[in-house]
Amino acid sequence: MSRSRKDRVATAIHHEMTGLVQSAMNDPRLGFVTVTGVDLSQDLRHAKVFVSILGSESARASSLEALSSAAGYLRRELAHRLNLRRTPDLQFHLDVSGDHGERIEQLLHDVGLGHGSPALEAGAGSEDPDGEDAAGGVPRPGEELDEPGS
Repeated sequence: MSRSRKDRVATAIHHEMTGLVQSAMNDPRLGFVTVTGVDLSQDLRHAKVFVSILGSESARASSLEALSSAAGYLRRELAHRLNLRRTPDLQFHLDVSGDHGERIEQLLHDVGLGHGSPALEAGAGSEDPDGEDAAGGVPRPGEELDEPGS
């Protein structure tokens, strides 16, 4: 099944923006920037470009400012590289999904369920030292349930 024109144009803009940000921009305010996604309006006139920026809050703010000030240049470069009737206006937005993922990982680690924790490595169906199933004393298939008093 073919993808919609909106999706194809968004993919092309994402690809070109990645190359432009990494090679064509010489702004000293620009830090380590990765283009993570492009969301186009239905009429293809406006593009939200989502970027992930490594560094402190001040480095992120200055990098976003550099991208916003270069929006006209980047739009003109996109017009030269892509054969579109109208090149969309570019709006840059900080993609914080990586920060949310790191926060969730930290919270899971704090409660003992994070990556590499003993609770995850043991698994949900492992036995405890008493020989019972860690899932609450439920016997495994083929095992008999111990009767109280026997």
